[in-house]
Amino acid sequence: MVGTTGLTFTAGCSGDGGSTGESGGDVEPADSITIVAENNPDTAALEPLVPEFEEETGISVEMDVISYEVMTERVSTQLQSSDPGIDIAPLDHYWPGDFAEGGLLEPLESRISDSDVVSGDTYYDKVWEATATYDDTVWSIPFFHYTHVMMYRKDILEDPDLEEQYDGEYRVPETIEEFVDLCTFITESTDEDFYGCAMNGQRGPMIHDEYMDYFNGLGGEFVTPDGEVMLGDHKEAAVEALELYIENMEEGAPEASKQWNFINSTEAMTNEEAFSMLSYVPLFSPIVEELGDKVGIAQVPGKRPPLFGWSWSIPANLDEQRAEAAWQFIEWIESFESRKRRAMNGAVPTAPDVVADEEVIETNPPFFEIQESLLNNAQPWPNVPGTNQVVQDFGTELSQAVAGEKTPEEAISAGIERVENILQ
Repeated sequence: MVGTTGLTFTAGCSGDGGSTGESGGDVEPADSITIVAENNPDTAALEPLVPEFEEETGISVEMDVISYEVMTERVSTQLQSSDPGIDIAPLDHYWPGDFAEGGLLEPLESRISDSDVVSGDTYYDKVWEATATYDDTVWSIPFFHYTHVMMYRKDILEDPDLEEQYDGEYRVPETIEEFVDLCTFITESTDEDFYGCAMNGQRGPMIHDEYMDYFNGLGGEFVTPDGEVMLGDHKEAAVEALELYIENMEEGAPEASKQWNFINSTEAMTNEEAFSMLSYVPLFSPIVEELGDKVGIAQVPGKRPPLFGWSWSIPANLDEQRAEAAWQFIEWIESFESRKRRAMNGAVPTAPDVVADEEVIETNPPFFEIQESLLNNAQPWPNVPGTNQVVQDFGTELSQAVAGEKTPEEAISAGIERVENILQ
């Protein structure tokens, strides 16, 4: 994993037979490509389209669907190989700066300029700038974002007995403080095995991403898009956010949430064991499939959730035939028709043309109707070098505070020092 396993990258490491980064032109594409993908709802939405690409192009696709932890290790290792075992490398939001600086990615401007399909103008500005570009260069093409939302049980908020008991306005909370109060109340006022919130306390990206909802919701700013550390200037908000996070973990969520990831919290929602969760927007569709109209979607209380996303990239060390085949897949899967069908299958759109499509909206109106306002309110997380290490190290401090090994003040102070050491 970049920045977490001690890997170092050598700039300009492309091998003798590597791709030049030029668009294919007369290059004959390879007859097969290998793609790794995370086991998540977006991949499930994409997989049914792959056979059509194979039939239309004659290029066979091996789609290797694996866990996030395995994929991070595999992508970072194989990108450094003189003969990568993958032809399209999916990039999490934290990785582009490290990989680009290491010379591991093919810049894509020339391919885009020759393309009738892929254009930066197609995508939401925030998604494109935060996901596709680093240091004024395009390194990848966004295929979904995973900005956080609040998912909640509408039927619980419509319960008249609970509304009568609640000391306040019984509604979708508008602030983080209201959210924690509501989760605590629901935990205390419902069945023993039902909780106000399903949380993602697993060390690393899980706890970091969820904590950022609390921090951003209080008006905090962590790092600017170009990597300037702002956390120290917002230390008071950072400590308060961690105190609220711990309070919710202890009073409004299952004890096991301290070790949970998004799979566990989603299961708690679909098993009707929790009222709400603040988590990645792609998870709404599978929850709706299980709970139907019982579940609603809303902005994260306090708004300004961090914007994260995934993108397609081409390894720098591919030969020209494999790079051309990879680009043909990216163009095909990022055509309007493919993006539309993926959205109708439950994927998260990255472009306004899909979000505005009536057939798409009809498949899940609450989900698609919130996308525009969600992205307008979201705050892009930077993808500068060291970002992945920041997430791991700061997440470790958060975990120590949740476990009671440090006070929130101690954890945030140590976290600020870690972040500044990495990025400054």
